[in-house]
Amino acid sequence: MRSTHPQANNLLSRLFSYTPRKGREPIEDFCTETLAWCLDNSADFRKSFFAFIGKLECGGEIEVDTQKTYEIEEEGEDESKENIPESSAGRFDLRILPRTGKEFVIVVESKVWSKFSDQLERYRKELKTFDYNEYHKKILVTLTPHAIGPAESDFHVQWSRITTALSQVAGDSLPQQICRQFADFLKEKGLGPMTLRKLDEELFEHSDRVLPYLAEFGTILMALRKDPDVASIMKRNRQPFLEFEKTKQLSWWYIWWSNHPHWFGAGIIFDHLDKKVLMYSDLSLTGNFLPGVERLPTILRGRFDMAKQHFRRKDWPIANFNELNPDGNTSFFFIQQIDSDYDGKPDKICDWLRSTICAADAFAKDLLNQKTSDKHD
Repeated sequence: MRSTHPQANNLLSRLFSYTPRKGREPIEDFCTETLAWCLDNSADFRKSFFAFIGKLECGGEIEVDTQKTYEIEEEGEDESKENIPESSAGRFDLRILPRTGKEFVIVVESKVWSKFSDQLERYRKELKTFDYNEYHKKILVTLTPHAIGPAESDFHVQWSRITTALSQVAGDSLPQQICRQFADFLKEKGLGPMTLRKLDEELFEHSDRVLPYLAEFGTILMALRKDPDVASIMKRNRQPFLEFEKTKQLSWWYIWWSNHPHWFGAGIIFDHLDKKVLMYSDLSLTGNFLPGVERLPTILRGRFDMAKQHFRRKDWPIANFNELNPDGNTSFFFIQQIDSDYDGKPDKICDWLRSTICAADAFAKDLLNQKTSDKHD
């Protein structure tokens, strides 16, 4: 909705205005329209948002547009930008301009659980056109659930930071209440900040202290399930299972799912006796794939070798020790101890699990393709 629309300050009108687009999740447009409304109606939230963007100062009023259409020009074409057909147009998710002056133009590309395509390249190209020549700062921002954004953006903001800023808006006016309600909505959808307490000796000495830690780690696993790269792996067959197991020495909190003829797991191992906590991802394939160890990609090699440092060979019949499972299948374990680099850092843990799962999936497909190729030779 354009900032000049007579109903731009009406939240319900904004939400009703968005046009569903191919490749877009409805929640993305819903959140973008609500975000625009909050920026327009809450000075406190607006100040927090601008602080995320290189501490950009915004002393005056702003105009907030969503779904702002621009023409995708082909070389040699010079067409009016009025009534641009959808096939030849692009759209900014959200555009912010000062109501007076030409100090800056901010373009935001927001994602919830979908992937980027070539939008950022097209946005950057549009910002170089005549329409934006007079603006001193041209800022491209990405907004996603992840800690690390695309290299093409000038600034990256996590939805969790937006959630925190919204929840901190104080007061009883309608805009202030809606900001806090939006924060609650984002938390419900898994877009709030993740928390994970730091490890200490009492966690190992008192078993009742372990469960709250595992519960917090469970929120990381649930967020992982919604990641677009991981979700695309999971959805090929069945929904993942979230389970908990406990023995005298170990507590496990993990998800697992099957993509026959291989299956995955990811989670945390709490070792009460050796007083260490490990996060892991494992890959199992039907049959003997032990020779495949030689094909491990660089990203997985160190994580594969790490398992040999933390597991006892007699307890783990896995490929890391060049052994098959009792059922004759092959399991690869990839391990990282939660040390000072990861302790109390849920976003970094989530990124490690995501990258390991995606690399393990590519590795599995490589082994299966190689097996098929060998059969045909």
